[in-house]
Amino acid sequence: MELLAVWGIGKAVLPFFRPILETIAKDVAKDAAKSYVGKCFKSVFSVIHKDALSKATGLALKELLVLIEDEFIRADIEEERLPTWTEDLRRFVEQDRVCQAIADLFLRPEAIPEPGSFALAWQELEGAQPLPDGFNWKYISRRFSAKVKEIRHSSPELRETFESLAKAQDSAALQELAGLPPGFNLDTYREALFERYGKLDFASLDVTGPYYDNVRLWKVFVPQSVRECHEYDPQLLEVPKEELQRQAEAGELDPEQLAESERLHEERRRAYVNQPPRPVLEVANDTASQRLQRLVILGDPGSGKSCLLQYLALAWAKIDDPNQRYTAPLPLLIELRAYNRWPCPNGKGFLKYLHESSTWHRLNQQTLHHLLGQPGRVVLLLDGLDEVFDPVEREQVVNDIHRFSNEYKQVRIVVTSRVVGYRSKRLRDAEFRHFMLQDLDKEQISSFLEKWHTVTFDKLEEGATKRERLAKAIERSKSIGQLAGNPLLLTMMAILNRNQKLPDDRVDLYQQCSRLLLHQWDTERALGDFPGLSEEIGLREKTTILRTVAYAMQTHQAENTRANYIDGQALEKLIEEYLHTELRFEQARAVARALVEQLRRRNFILCYLGGDSYAFVHRTFLEYFCAAEIVHQFNVAKTLSEQDLIDLFDKHCGDDDWREVLRLICGQIDEKFAGRIIAHLTERVDMEAWDGEMPLPELVLAVWCLSEVRNLNKIQEKIGGDLLLKVVGCFLRGTRGNHRLAWQLLAAAKDIGTVWPGKFRFDFILQYPVEWWEFQVTWPQFLAAVFKQRRWIEQLAGVENNFIRSGSFFTLNQYWPDEKAYQLFKEFSRFDGAAASFYGGKHSKFGKFIFERVLLYHDPRNPIPVEHIQQAAEEAGIPPYKIDETVRSLSEHMGWDITKGSEAGKLA
Repeated sequence: MELLAVWGIGKAVLPFFRPILETIAKDVAKDAAKSYVGKCFKSVFSVIHKDALSKATGLALKELLVLIEDEFIRADIEEERLPTWTEDLRRFVEQDRVCQAIADLFLRPEAIPEPGSFALAWQELEGAQPLPDGFNWKYISRRFSAKVKEIRHSSPELRETFESLAKAQDSAALQELAGLPPGFNLDTYREALFERYGKLDFASLDVTGPYYDNVRLWKVFVPQSVRECHEYDPQLLEVPKEELQRQAEAGELDPEQLAESERLHEERRRAYVNQPPRPVLEVANDTASQRLQRLVILGDPGSGKSCLLQYLALAWAKIDDPNQRYTAPLPLLIELRAYNRWPCPNGKGFLKYLHESSTWHRLNQQTLHHLLGQPGRVVLLLDGLDEVFDPVEREQVVNDIHRFSNEYKQVRIVVTSRVVGYRSKRLRDAEFRHFMLQDLDKEQISSFLEKWHTVTFDKLEEGATKRERLAKAIERSKSIGQLAGNPLLLTMMAILNRNQKLPDDRVDLYQQCSRLLLHQWDTERALGDFPGLSEEIGLREKTTILRTVAYAMQTHQAENTRANYIDGQALEKLIEEYLHTELRFEQARAVARALVEQLRRRNFILCYLGGDSYAFVHRTFLEYFCAAEIVHQFNVAKTLSEQDLIDLFDKHCGDDDWREVLRLICGQIDEKFAGRIIAHLTERVDMEAWDGEMPLPELVLAVWCLSEVRNLNKIQEKIGGDLLLKVVGCFLRGTRGNHRLAWQLLAAAKDIGTVWPGKFRFDFILQYPVEWWEFQVTWPQFLAAVFKQRRWIEQLAGVENNFIRSGSFFTLNQYWPDEKAYQLFKEFSRFDGAAASFYGGKHSKFGKFIFERVLLYHDPRNPIPVEHIQQAAEEAGIPPYKIDETVRSLSEHMGWDITKGSEAGKLA
């Protein structure tokens, strides 16, 4: 048994009295609270410390039984007679006196069990065999006390547990000091919080295996950043105008909001995007600021809104010191979906709900009213306003929030909601400030990966290897990196990464992520009224439904589809047609209606937006399933010819909404067809007629499509070479009018790398762009990405053109950051900002930042302004009082006074 192993009970340990521990271990595994463990520690037992208490109890019992066994042998009892005492010993350890002695030794380290207690416990056993002469309970008590002390300090987990429990024994007195009635049991509420929210909810994701059974939320949670929504809702910047108009007509959007969207201009957009993000916990826990008493946290599906509130509640529950916990703000967490479903005939309200409803824990209404009247004693956490789907019912919940905030003005309130479909005016009028959750940034992603692979792997080396593998995949692929910003999708990647290398091919990654989400879409629950049908809609059928829906949305074949939105009736019709035509369901319409209705109640890979609109949970999955449908039509159904496919690329090569779909198609079809599409797109580009400014969407798409091909060795070298020479021509001749082209071509080329087919056709003769700086700074990076020829980049670093030179230094630092490169940086650092930045970076972060400007570099020959020095110091984490010292140190490293410039400030 697993518990026996934890207790150190091998086959050679306790050969005679082992059955006693085996029986106790079985009871503990079933229900620790009702087992021997709960009996010993009944006054302080909690699910929080269940594992630690079970481990300590088992280890202590083992030591006690070993001591008793040894005492029998010391008294010259023959080994064959020892089993006859087994049943008596089983009853002995169950005695209250023995249980109390074990608890006392752990909770009061100074305690020594009274030898008479063990002797008396034995005497109270009816029908027990007499013990042998000379049986020494005093010796057993003294040795047992020493053994328990060793166990208590054998691990940080046990030591911290019993220190915490020792403090908790006086909790009743502390509650009275904190102004809490004795009947108001916060310890029970604390346990309920851990039981309800302690384990990470995988929302029915397919997480097979034991690795995820006990993943604790607080061990993997990474707090994000937020931006405040001052004068508008971020949804108004993202949703198409026609969708806003339709939502207004459906009552999901106020006419005033619609008018506001028309008045939005670039300054407001820039003000939202350019404001520095703030840590969400800093905002949510800012009890000092009266202006942050009422908050609405907005976010996209899977952005971590619910986890945030659960973490805030658990942070209170995890305070070990009872004195601190009872005086900290008490978190009242209410799931608004459950609150809305609560059948209350009259006078519905949050206090009444906590007092009367059949929820995960009840709290006394009168006591809560007493606490709510005290400033700073309670924080109300309201999760999922968007999950109250009916607009009328949602308005009623908002009324309840209004009423509560008016009655208890000093209580902090935090509400979460999805951004799309949220109506802000009512809560803005009630002085709620609105913040939008941001995607996880690189540092937050790294932090999550570190935590996740520590928690879910027993072997640290294996976890570190898997973490590194996933981190590289996220860094290497822009599209995968974009998905990783969403906490739900990042978790999915981590789950996939455990058992296999995350696919280098993003098509395979999207397929596997989709499979996880499709598992979550539990259609059998929606089809409970249709016996037998639920089993006929499996992974293949759900995949086909989503392909059909995505294709209709992308091509606008279905009525009322736009961008990543589809009307509920159109969605229902598409599903009905598939069920009727392909699966021959007689009740196709009713089944389709049931499936769509389920999406209104729960978000799966398709999610409800409000106003009878639906969308994919992430646009990436719309693009993936649309591409999969087109490939199905081409490869399987044969309803799309090769010329039809080429025509599709011709039609949409300049359409940004189609770029990812077209790329994903090339990643799924045979290389020979992908090669013909790439050749066709390349032939459309007439470089002789190109003026250096006209957009070349066909060329950019051709490079992106080449990057998607599964096996580049199967692409003809002529096709790859023709494309490469035209890309080179764009760099060398590009002008200001088409500056975005340089960055687009560079990004696509990096995805291809050094395996570009036919690259041998390019000869480097120190040529470089002369027209526009963005083509110049990206040119060395392009050459390094495709050819990896260091000598070429070093030659470019010596030319007179500042931008070519800066781009070369950047590239050398990126691809070859060795001592030879640093010597080159040092040589040029007096007159080239990029070289100065990289050479200064050898000194410190401050040395790197001080020469950087937006996109470009500071000329080291000129003095560096004071305000720029202060900004660089702040970015490098240098306090103001150390700035002068750091400037002097950096100046010595550079060889000149950076406040005067390299020409005027040369040091002796």
